[in-house]
Amino acid sequence: MKKTLLSIIAFMILLQSGYSFVWSYTGQFQDMAKNYADKKYGEDFKVEESYDNGLTVVLGDYKSTSWFTSKKLYECRVFLSRVVGTQGINANPTVPNIADEFNVNSDTCGENILMPKVKKYIETNFISDYYDLSKIDFSIKIKYNNPKYPYGNERLFYDTDTYEIFNQDNNWKLSAKDWLAKYKNKIQIDRVSINIYEQPENAENIAKAMKFGYELDNYLRSLTTSHKINGIYIYMTDLTSQEMQKKGGLVGKINFSKEHLNDSRFNFYFSLNDSFNINISPQKYYKYISITNSNRSNMSFIKETKYYQPVKKILESKLSK
Repeated sequence: MKKTLLSIIAFMILLQSGYSFVWSYTGQFQDMAKNYADKKYGEDFKVEESYDNGLTVVLGDYKSTSWFTSKKLYECRVFLSRVVGTQGINANPTVPNIADEFNVNSDTCGENILMPKVKKYIETNFISDYYDLSKIDFSIKIKYNNPKYPYGNERLFYDTDTYEIFNQDNNWKLSAKDWLAKYKNKIQIDRVSINIYEQPENAENIAKAMKFGYELDNYLRSLTTSHKINGIYIYMTDLTSQEMQKKGGLVGKINFSKEHLNDSRFNFYFSLNDSFNINISPQKYYKYISITNSNRSNMSFIKETKYYQPVKKILESKLSK
């Protein structure tokens, strides 16, 4: 027992000394990450923070707004790793390794430059036909369709193929339209999430959101030859974005009574949830739609609510087309 305990203590001391060894190079890791990203992307990044024992460096790109102020455009991460005696790719081979073994393995900066352009392209060319863009929050994640290699030691954070489409070959310099065309047969939509604000709860707005969700599903699938969407989530509320944040986001907490303290309250009244990559057809569409009850403590499929018949009547001609 005593021998086992001593072995554990010795192991923990070695582990801690290893962490201390890595942390002692934090400043060098930060300098290497910044210099690498500055040169690759032609920017002047600012180091924001480090974690993972200093091996993940967060960088910020800023735009000057006046003599004394600037606006952060985006953040990205540079990942360093042991590149000697491992399978890890050395993305920075012309620069000497730190401590003879650490160098840059991968980064997310190309993706973080490109994806806002893709997001804006979709907002401008589709979403704005339905909603005021100031009254929505929209996020989208795209990845390589069926990568040859899973996530592994070659590239941190990415599979090798997904890393290539974002962070190599100057792909981040392409317009969203050109990038989507270039990789149409290699990408798939991973996840889409949209919050729609300031929409009073009524049958007309629910029908509009349902038509929007159905057409959005078709539009996004048309952007790729894979026609895949791993998950699409749409939520609609009568609150403003600021009100929803104050109330705790999509799902908040409220004291309904002394007997039921801190019950959940849905701050939205409408949701579309397709997390199974299923093409939404008009015949099956209703099973993806849920509506909250009057005090927003529970949700039901729309077929079980008072809105089913009036919404169905509004949509009969629209979705059948």
